Amino acid sequence: MAVNPYTAHFAVQNTEVAEEGLNRVKMDLKTDYALVAESPNEVILSNKTTTIDQEEIITLRHKVIPKVNTNAVITYPAPVKAGVMYTIGIDDVLRLHNESMGTYTDRPISAYLQIRHERSGDITDSVVCEVLTRLISIFWQNDGTFRVPDFVRSALQPIED
Repeated sequence: MAVNPYTAHFAVQNTEVAEEGLNRVKMDLKTDYALVAESPNEVILSNKTTTIDQEEIITLRHKVIPKVNTNAVITYPAPVKAGVMYTIGIDDVLRLHNESMGTYTDRPISAYLQIRHERSGDITDSVVCEVLTRLISIFWQNDGTFRVPDFVRSALQPIED
């Protein structure tokens, strides 16, 4: 096995901060989910712990892509442009019950996360985790304020803390 002569880092100068508002939930995909559809590049799972009329669907996708597109300016491009793209997603149903009227309303909510990178041994799981940590950190202002209420109102511009 060849030894990698390079050191890798991101050109960021941020401080790690522990914040409230987002915690990992234990999801046992092997036990609590049923296989709905499967192909070489996609798996769709349905949560067996939910009612049939209020299902939760998990989607896992993988795709080889000919070129990794990015909005970032690449100063020193690698000779290999081909890459991989993987997507994880969840489709949930929030059920509202109006007790005084005896009515129900279902509100769909979906979240998808897509990662693209070149097919390179330099892109390790720790590198991907670092990028994911930075992505999730966008949900907070520097003062610890959770930004989801802003996003819900289409307020994308960061505000002064």
